[in-house]
Amino acid sequence: DILVVASAGNGGLNIGERKNRRFPASLEAENLIVAAATDADERKMPRSNYLESALGAPGDAIPTLDLTGENGVLSD
Repeated sequence: DILVVASAGNGGLNIGERKNRRFPASLEAENLIVAAATDADERKMPRSNYLESALGAPGDAIPTLDLTGENGVLSD
């Protein structure tokens, strides 16, 4: 009864293929959602791994605060 969200990771691989499986994103579990990285135009980033059933999540130019409270931008 726990939802698990896992990053697809980086490498540009289809992690649904047996030879490219990556833990934990390639586990076959009903409670697992896999997130691939997307760019500002909502396209999959070339270096993001992916699955046919993965959803997209921002992975580039993410506004954030660093540990000192300063504004910054992070990329996958």
